[in-house]
Amino acid sequence: MDKPFYIVKVIDKKWADKLIEGQVFMRPLSDFSDIESRPDNCNNNFRGDILEAVTHSFEKGDEHQFFKDALGDDNSKLSESGFISESLRQEKIVYCMLCLEFSEQNSCFIPPNTDFQNFGDTAVIIFDPKEFMMRICKSLFNEHNETYWFGASRVRYDLDFAQTKEYNEFSTSPLYSWQNEFR
Repeated sequence: MDKPFYIVKVIDKKWADKLIEGQVFMRPLSDFSDIESRPDNCNNNFRGDILEAVTHSFEKGDEHQFFKDALGDDNSKLSESGFISESLRQEKIVYCMLCLEFSEQNSCFIPPNTDFQNFGDTAVIIFDPKEFMMRICKSLFNEHNETYWFGASRVRYDLDFAQTKEYNEFSTSPLYSWQNEFR
């Protein structure tokens, strides 16, 4: 069972002030995953995850109908691989935050990984997540009318190329589990 948590945005003070004023800056998944074109401020070992936007993994020896149709019977067996959706990378914008967990057993917050200092010098704690999400929805509606999809969830660090499995924008590499992320 998940521990109770607050969502927290760790960010530089100048952007924290804008967030408190109601401005939320979201990025496409490609800003984190596309090695060749990601912005400089995302091209580092704590923001760049080339496995963002993986939608499927295929265990070794699995035969998938798409590859069978595309490559023929002789070449359709895979060796631990995955499929990255370029449209998911480009079209899904995300706002990444930290789940600051509370240990009921110890009656204290669990300190986040010290690497969070790389994200900024200020933490904005969202005390009313429902109101925060409603503000984002209103903003998206004002900007895009009814042509958007909105979702929010804890990130699962469950990519596993040794299994055949489907993923979404709330899944990523176990290498980034230290981020304990909410999107």
